[in-house]
Amino acid sequence: DLYGSQDAASVEAAWNAVGL
Repeated sequence: DLYGSQDAASVEAAWNAVGL
C-alpha cells in the first residue's frame, strides 16, 4: 500500500469507498 501502517488501512478503505 501507499502507507505501510495498520492505521492507514482504515484510511485506505475509506478512499476505496470514495473511489480514489
